[in-house]
Amino acid sequence: MKLTKPSAGLIAEFKAVQEQLREAQPRKMFGYDALFVNGNMAVGLWQNTCVLKLGEAEQKKLLAAGNAKPFMPMPGRPMTGWVELSEELANDPEELLDWSRRAVTFTSTLPPKLAGAKKVAAKRAPKKTSAKKAPAKKTRAKKS
Repeated sequence: MKLTKPSAGLIAEFKAVQEQLREAQPRKMFGYDALFVNGNMAVGLWQNTCVLKLGEAEQKKLLAAGNAKPFMPMPGRPMTGWVELSEELANDPEELLDWSRRAVTFTSTLPPKLAGAKKVAAKRAPKKTSAKKAPAKKTRAKKS
């Protein structure tokens, strides 16, 4: 699947949202600008629109109004808890700010994600070594 870049206007609108939501940390995700809270992505650009992590009630509200669809970065594989805004809504600065603020608020209620190195270390349990050791090899004395 070929990804497209967001329009310059949408990038500018997202940067303006980023300036107003200082509690979120800007980073890249999927090569696009995104905002994170405690290591969790809250909102980000995706092709010609934005994706948001929202609670179930707010997801239903957007979906029922036809202002979003389930986010599927790969066809047929929706990401639970994520919606993709319609291009019209994503390009409306007031709506984009409002929904981004809701996503940041919701994401701030989630448990923090561990940093990459800490996450790997936490998954690894120390390996138990066996008390038995392989017997030492016997050496033969040369006959003279």
